[in-house]
Amino acid sequence: MSKDFTVLIQSVDGSLHNGIDIRTADNSWTCGGPGNIFNTKKGTYSLIGGDEGKLLVLKSSALVRVGDLRGFDPESTKEGQKGVGISDETGTAYNWTADKCIDV
Repeated sequence: MSKDFTVLIQSVDGSLHNGIDIRTADNSWTCGGPGNIFNTKKGTYSLIGGDEGKLLVLKSSALVRVGDLRGFDPESTKEGQKGVGISDETGTAYNWTADKCIDV
């Protein structure tokens, strides 16, 4: 079964906010909102890591790394779960919260 997630992200200093929609059906993501945490606004993702920790890597459509969500695993992440990440494009460190999870 596929899942759609809405993930809220906020820079560590609290000055920037964005939302990321993650679709497991096609391993895609889109970013909305007025914040400038990412320059790229859509792409694909890959999941790396093992039992010791997962890392969801956001990539642009050109497969260039955009940023990551540390501790985010589409198979086990639940609404309300939190973690950290960093934007490779802007160098912005952020906190993320899984806001919505829908089975599709």
